[in-house]
Amino acid sequence: ENIFASATTGKNRWSRVDPLNKAINSDFNEGVTSFDNNNRILYYTQCNGNKGKEIGCAILQTQNEGNTWTEPKLVEIPNPDSVLMAHPSINADGTRIYFTSVLKGGLGGKDIWKSIKLPNGQWSLATNLGPTINTPYNEESPFIGADGITFYFSSEGHQSMGGYDIMYSIIDDEGNFSSPINM
Repeated sequence: ENIFASATTGKNRWSRVDPLNKAINSDFNEGVTSFDNNNRILYYTQCNGNKGKEIGCAILQTQNEGNTWTEPKLVEIPNPDSVLMAHPSINADGTRIYFTSVLKGGLGGKDIWKSIKLPNGQWSLATNLGPTINTPYNEESPFIGADGITFYFSSEGHQSMGGYDIMYSIIDDEGNFSSPINM
């Protein structure tokens, strides 16, 4: 898997689809992207493609400088017990990142977690979004809307119709999530 890009060139027209540079698209699998508010910092998942016993995935970031992307760096969320940190979604001001993981302390299967950017620029320990969002089944693919309060994700729980369903929840002023609604 690789990441490709296209840009609008007018009403209902798009440029040719091209792969991002080789610094981003490697011999591994890359996918699931999220941009900061200025579309300058790209967050994405890179997985080892099952070249070992377990599929290991990490979140990386790269910055757009003109027409090129910088060398990707690992997004260091201090949780060394997981080989799966994937599906990043960054909020508009770049201070919260939501992601999928199987970290200890989860509710079962894959859960959605968040980390907050600290004043020193480092990321906080991840916190599980809890039982309002996570179930004993798998939750994946978080996406925080541009409004900063509409939160989308996929779930095998929450009155799923079978397999993964797309859900959304609204985040209140205190950071609490409403009961998910199956779209």
